[in-house]
Amino acid sequence: PATAIITAPLINPYSLINDSLFIEANKRTTFHASYTLPYDLKVISLTPQANLICRKWDVYAKLPDQTVIRLLKIKNYYVNWKETYRFASPVSLPAGTEIHTLAQYDNTTENQCNPSEKPKPIRWGADLFNELFFVHFEIIQPMSSDLLSLSAPIMVTGNSVHVNVDFKKSGSYEFEICKNDNTECSIALKTKAEKGSQSFTLPIDDLPYGNYVLRVKTEKQQIVAQQVFFKMREKGM
Repeated sequence: PATAIITAPLINPYSLINDSLFIEANKRTTFHASYTLPYDLKVISLTPQANLICRKWDVYAKLPDQTVIRLLKIKNYYVNWKETYRFASPVSLPAGTEIHTLAQYDNTTENQCNPSEKPKPIRWGADLFNELFFVHFEIIQPMSSDLLSLSAPIMVTGNSVHVNVDFKKSGSYEFEICKNDNTECSIALKTKAEKGSQSFTLPIDDLPYGNYVLRVKTEKQQIVAQQVFFKMREKGM
């Protein structure tokens, strides 16, 4: 099948194991996020994203056979290092792989990047003096099968997902949305499609913010296309 290169924030606020991103004054706090891959993919690069007081990053993959692959380690992160770190060759990760990320934030006077001479509590936010917690993954994934090609947004901030599909064969299809761990699946649309390109709008207003998988199945329940997507507040808040 044909493949596509997409960039997806697999590590994001909804992946946090901690309750929320809140850094007390005069504290060093480490946050842990985990994301389980719903299908096989290959990783080309990583782009961690944080602001002024973040100091360390550690990103690793725990494969289903318990093998651990270190993907990225930054011991002295600086806000101007919002760079993309490319692998020498793509890293293949099977479905069920757990992506773990640890990021340390130093909200003390010892951190020369701290924007406050007297440290103040720092919360999640889009402004430079707030903090972020993202790791964007550039990944290779199948975009088509013998039956169709799928194109859909990765990050969604509204109450619907707009999907473009190029059907190579006429037939009956259903669009299914699942939580990222492949549980709590629901059918968003059933359609009889003719060969050719069509667009669909799938309502997601009842979905909580978080990480999901969009799948297209045949009437025999064969998965013929799938893609991760993330329902987020505006600006990732």
